[in-house]
Amino acid sequence: MQSFQRIPSSQHRCCVELASSFRRSKTRDHIPKDARFAAGAALIVRSLDREVGVFEWTAANAHLMAAAIIRTGKGSSSKLRDLSAEMLANAINRGGHVILMLEPCMVSCAGAFCMDQDSLTTVHDACAVLCIAARREAWGSCLELRLVVECLGIRLFQLCCSLNGPEVKRTYGEELLVAKMFELVWRLRQHRHCSAFDKLCELDGHKCILTAAISYLYDARATDHRDLRHYRDGPICDLRPSALDCCLRMMEGMVLFDIKRNDAIGRSRVSRVADASRSLCASQALSGSERLSCEVLLVTTEGVMGH
Repeated sequence: MQSFQRIPSSQHRCCVELASSFRRSKTRDHIPKDARFAAGAALIVRSLDREVGVFEWTAANAHLMAAAIIRTGKGSSSKLRDLSAEMLANAINRGGHVILMLEPCMVSCAGAFCMDQDSLTTVHDACAVLCIAARREAWGSCLELRLVVECLGIRLFQLCCSLNGPEVKRTYGEELLVAKMFELVWRLRQHRHCSAFDKLCELDGHKCILTAAISYLYDARATDHRDLRHYRDGPICDLRPSALDCCLRMMEGMVLFDIKRNDAIGRSRVSRVADASRSLCASQALSGSERLSCEVLLVTTEGVMGH
């Protein structure tokens, strides 16, 4: 069992002062924006430390201050919101799971993911926090909200499906966001205390997750960009699969959902998945884990289609 690690008072005071400087309102304390950015950068460094850094960071209530800045929305600088979302994502990824026990952090991250239209970075980092919440089977009541479910469907559809041209061209940041959103859907499939995955399976039209996933399978960039990773995610492994692997694992869950539907719409959806997975398997462009996930998906669909 890990022993309790006492924070030296000087480190704790330093972190408290940084958090206070980062949070202070310019109208109240006249803290220059540059000073707030510098304090935020210093807190980012501490949020990356798995041991003392994260502990002192949460002890100074930096997570609550970051959540408050995110919630201010347009009343706060987009750069400050970016820093705040990155802090929360770093800290929870490094073991700061106290964040999952606090409603202000849940509300801030879900709100940023759904409502932020100015910064792709903030949306990505908020999505990263939601991924860990889903992986640890927390925040179920929030993750299954209609707003969260539909925003996830709309964002994936817009970034994967083209209505007016041959393909959707995504930036580097958009590729990272697509990868993180497919991971979130896969994590939600495994969440035992949340109905979000079933609700995602039921989305249709311009919010249809399955249509977005099929388009992603046919997109050559899904295999070309398999090594594209955010610095927090580290190398690809079974616990942190590639975006394409997450997409395939997610689609298997959707096929099983459609099997239970046992209607014409469900059979049509399964047929579309079978065609896409068969084409992907024949491409010879998959890694070992991706190929296994694709073959499992194909076997599942073919079992239903009677092939």
